[in-house]
Amino acid sequence: MDYESTCPHCRCPAMSFKDKLLTGPIASTHCQACGKPVGISMRSMWPLFVGIIPVAYFLGGKNGFLDFIVTAIGIGAVVWWIARLPIEPR
Repeated sequence: MDYESTCPHCRCPAMSFKDKLLTGPIASTHCQACGKPVGISMRSMWPLFVGIIPVAYFLGGKNGFLDFIVTAIGIGAVVWWIARLPIEPR
């Protein structure tokens, strides 16, 4: 899969998919190729709040099968969005 994970400094792959999922907008990591600090843009994170709504609904709801499906779709949407977030220099 081709995810947006190129380093803005050297244009080489900066981080793996797992590292991108675990790196938040506040934290930063170093490029695997050049070693310069990179991170995920905070401005790109706003749609993730939409994905949190089904999770909160599931945790506070009756926990039926439909609630589980809605939550799974919400979590899948969040992972899909994080995989496509641009990487910026820090």
